[in-house]
Amino acid sequence: MNTKDHANLIEIPMPRVAGFDLAKEMSERPYAVLGLGVLAGYVLGGGLFSRLTGRFLATGLRVVALPLATRAAVTLVQSAWQPPSSGAAEDAMAKGGPRL
Repeated sequence: MNTKDHANLIEIPMPRVAGFDLAKEMSERPYAVLGLGVLAGYVLGGGLFSRLTGRFLATGLRVVALPLATRAAVTLVQSAWQPPSSGAAEDAMAKGGPRL
């Protein structure tokens, strides 16, 4: 018998929780399952309210939220400064005035 035959002899039943098949996920996405396991261990180990987590969240907020806020502000300013298209004012007045 080689090692592949030995691996098939041991089969551990994996529980299904709310339709989540752990064995299938481990075979299809092993790195995602590993990452979830590390994250769960970090949280259960008390790392959620640590300085390191605070620094990660602050950095993530700067990396993600700042460009989104900048893009939203630019879009808002551009839409406020664009002149109305020809006939748009007449159409708005015919429909009961501009919407604010």
